[in-house]
Amino acid sequence: MADRIAAALALAQQLVGSVHQHDADEIAQVLATVTCSCSCDHTRLYALAVVLAAMVPDDRTPHELLRWSRDPQQYRQLRELGFTYDRACTYLEITEEVA
Repeated sequence: MADRIAAALALAQQLVGSVHQHDADEIAQVLATVTCSCSCDHTRLYALAVVLAAMVPDDRTPHELLRWSRDPQQYRQLRELGFTYDRACTYLEITEEVA
């Protein structure tokens, strides 16, 4: 069981990074590693879904969780400068209001 969780966690981290980078090819590649024909065991897909759900803070709304997607490029730049998620998103919201 621990091996499945570790494998799913690695895939989840890769998927999160791919989504944040808007890398459709890598997203497809990650998902292809856990999907197959209907006749196969979906254990890996279920494990990925559970790990991704576990990574989501349950005290935030979907809107709050997706704040970064307003301007993904600027969000990445702010994160590279050391901004926390909340500070980067607040900055994005402020600059959006001023514009």
